[in-house]
Amino acid sequence: MLMIVPLFLWLSGAPGTATLLCVTAILAALTAMSGAAGMVTVPELLPIAVRSTGMSLVYAIGTALFGGTTQFVVTGLLAATHNPLTPAYYVAGISVLSVLAMMALPETRDVDVQK
Repeated sequence: MLMIVPLFLWLSGAPGTATLLCVTAILAALTAMSGAAGMVTVPELLPIAVRSTGMSLVYAIGTALFGGTTQFVVTGLLAATHNPLTPAYYVAGISVLSVLAMMALPETRDVDVQK
């Protein structure tokens, strides 16, 4: 969340293949770190009987809502604002919502997740 705007600033200020590859690699690494945490967190919140189905639904709904609509939303925002940093602001805003959702999750440290 904190890196997206500076990385987009760098990309728009110094466009080129090397910058694009570097920014992509940094964002991919950061996404992988948060993705691993999500793959552990969601199943811990669900009973064993519905873990697979619950994880599948969470992934599918999240992908459909954000992965399926992001291109249209960002294209519309770019057309409205003419600001090349609009995608970064969109990702940062969605990241804020994600942080708020994570803060609302219950702590499972002392909970038996094998039920």
